[in-house]
Amino acid sequence: MLVKASVETVGDWPLMDEEILILETGDKMYFNFPYTLFRKELRKRLMDYNVEAKVTENALGGKRVELIVDKQVGLEIKAWLALRLPTMDGKYFITEMEEV
Repeated sequence: MLVKASVETVGDWPLMDEEILILETGDKMYFNFPYTLFRKELRKRLMDYNVEAKVTENALGGKRVELIVDKQVGLEIKAWLALRLPTMDGKYFITEMEEV
């Protein structure tokens, strides 16, 4: 099944509490993180990139954090997640998509 995804529509998707959504567009990357992960791990990491995170409420996942960054910064965050998530006892998982 082909699901049309864009930065404008994914913010409204119901996400599970432990789900991290990554959407790759042409020159940007969109991230939607659980607030708990942001508060415990990502807040300090994102300070290095001087990016602004937006806190939102999600129907299923509670408090969430949305972030849109340049592709290079997004790839660095994605690489950090790939290294860090295995040390978190499977608490979080990534759903990754490309814009269509």
